[in-house]
Amino acid sequence: MINERRTKRRFDVGGRSAAPPPPPVRDQDPWPRELEDKPIPLFDHFDDTRKAAKSSKCRNRAISDSWDDYDSLFFNEWLKVSIEPTRFVDLDVIRSFGIRSYLEDMFVELGMGNMATNPHVL
Repeated sequence: MINERRTKRRFDVGGRSAAPPPPPVRDQDPWPRELEDKPIPLFDHFDDTRKAAKSSKCRNRAISDSWDDYDSLFFNEWLKVSIEPTRFVDLDVIRSFGIRSYLEDMFVELGMGNMATNPHVL
């Protein structure tokens, strides 16, 4: 039998090294994403996301091209919004955009009939 020397190795698991842990890597722009309908994970923990969005830290932050946790908060909330199409349109707006004929053709092609431009209270 071969004489084996067994030693107990200690592996440093967090906190004992002199160097601080590296900061989390943030994407400057999290696009394109593979799963568009999934929320973006947040680096900071917010107890109440409504309070975080209304906080002065969020309102007074510098506008930049980089993506931060507040942008992720707003994106995650917009994922919960469902905007349903409607047949009621504002004629002044579609005239100024120059898209009236395109919208009329689209409504007919989708089987929605004509555009309703004067909604009446029922």
